[in-house]
Amino acid sequence: MSTPRSRTTSHKPRTELPVVLSKHSNSSVGEMQRIRITPSQPSRLPPIMTTKMYLKEIPPAYSRNQMLRIISEATNLPGNLFNRKETSILVQLFLTTAKKGGFEGGMLPSEFRVFLFGTLDITDPNTLDGLCRAASTVVVRGRIKAEKTIRLPGFITTLSTLLRGNLETRAALAFDVLDIDMDGYLQEHLEMRRLLKRCIDVDHPEPGLEDDPYEAFRDFGRYIQQFFNVTQLQPLTKSMFIELVKQKPFLLDTALPVFPEPYSACTFEFLFGTSAYPEFE
Repeated sequence: MSTPRSRTTSHKPRTELPVVLSKHSNSSVGEMQRIRITPSQPSRLPPIMTTKMYLKEIPPAYSRNQMLRIISEATNLPGNLFNRKETSILVQLFLTTAKKGGFEGGMLPSEFRVFLFGTLDITDPNTLDGLCRAASTVVVRGRIKAEKTIRLPGFITTLSTLLRGNLETRAALAFDVLDIDMDGYLQEHLEMRRLLKRCIDVDHPEPGLEDDPYEAFRDFGRYIQQFFNVTQLQPLTKSMFIELVKQKPFLLDTALPVFPEPYSACTFEFLFGTSAYPEFE
């Protein structure tokens, strides 16, 4: 009687997939998360415009290739006046400032305000709110809307216009900052009154205006409306504002101080670029 043969199966040795740590986590900032790399993991992330994944710190070659791709796409953004080296530094600065969001969540408006205040000395609250609104603006199905966070393209293009933009691009950015409701118009009853709200102190009126402290406010408002040629039936469009700024460049800083002082801008650029301090006569 023959004894049954024992079945011998050849098992391949189990390969241990590497386990790495990532500082990106959904629960809290700075918490380390264990990530196991699987063979089914995609070798290429979607473009930075529509990516829904974090740039995880997994094998050095993988993360390096992804970072190089993101820097290349950011360098080729329309309106980006920085070179590749400067763009790479701004990308790392974006990741450092956007502590919670990163590439997926973006930068919070509060983080962008602190960044502008600390680096470019922009202190006006209306300017900070307008710059956050302009940096977070996207076009969806032909309509302009503001997202809750600021993505990397908006961060880089906004800084590019603030620091190195020409007269036309700066005028376009200034219009976006002034346009509160993002309808493409500067209207007399909303934007103009909002700009003049802090220009005249109605709590301490001038002598002779105690009975009606808002009289000077209305007179100044009528003068500004005539200067900009703005009425209730004819608001100021973006193209009209750009042409008006080309004729009178001083209007960029007259209505609202949008842009940083030259020394503040050059000091910030000197940290990562090749900017030189301006020489004043």
